[in-house]
Amino acid sequence: MVGGFPCLDNNDVGGTALSRHPVGQLRQVVLGQLLEFALVEPWEPFDAVLREVGHQLLTGVIERDMANRQEKMLVLEEVTGADDDIVGTAGVDVDDETLELAELRAIDAIHLEGPGTDLTVGLLPTSHWNGGGDETVDGILHMANLPTEEVFTSPDPQRAEGVVRATKPLYTQGRIIDGLTVRFEEGRAVQVDADSGAETLRALLDQDDGGTRLGELALVDREGRIGPLDTVFYDTLLDENAASHIALGSAYESAVDESDTDRLNRSTIHVDFMIGSPEVDVTGITRDGERVPVLRDSSWQL
Repeated sequence: MVGGFPCLDNNDVGGTALSRHPVGQLRQVVLGQLLEFALVEPWEPFDAVLREVGHQLLTGVIERDMANRQEKMLVLEEVTGADDDIVGTAGVDVDDETLELAELRAIDAIHLEGPGTDLTVGLLPTSHWNGGGDETVDGILHMANLPTEEVFTSPDPQRAEGVVRATKPLYTQGRIIDGLTVRFEEGRAVQVDADSGAETLRALLDQDDGGTRLGELALVDREGRIGPLDTVFYDTLLDENAASHIALGSAYESAVDESDTDRLNRSTIHVDFMIGSPEVDVTGITRDGERVPVLRDSSWQL
């Protein structure tokens, strides 16, 4: 997720390795146009930029995100105990059974289990699930990342236990990190291994104290556009839409209430890597210890 573009850095955008990659070249052109118009008021020229890079494709993404992703986000909000007014104002139909579950259950943690993965990530009391949309200070709704296939939240940085294996390569700092495995104890990544590039990620995480703790947990189902392509673009802004993922480093204040902002993870980095696949089950754990299926075979169960 790119709220405020925390996962964009100079090495990522301007690095020679990425600039030689076709996707990197396209990204630099698109980012250049977006940044040129970013401060223009009103934002009508932004639509012209979208037309240049594929208006029909991108508007289709927006329509589908608003129709499908928001519905899943709202169901997750309900299960985590969010205000029922959210459902009413969004005009999303949620059946009585789901509403009943919402009243009885509040997810306290997410458990991911699959090949090489057995990880439990705890949530903060006010953690809630957001989509890719955001609002400017002037009240203009926009999508910072297109396409956006995720619902995400900021977890409790003190509560991550177990091991997780990346399901896709990670590109960062000009290096490809393949076969990544991370072990967590009491919220901190205590072991980072990979088939290649592990030393690059270890050095990145060592930049500050928050680099080894989680700042994001995002869920992605199989109905998106990026995942079915079965293609690694070596660009986080695209690849993170292919599968559920976590991020080491800085968290998002927008995903918790003010009462929990002081508990969020703080860091100068935000490194997303993909951990989801049809073989990885995602289960919610309520405060009473009840287990609620969330994703099975990368399909929503809520």
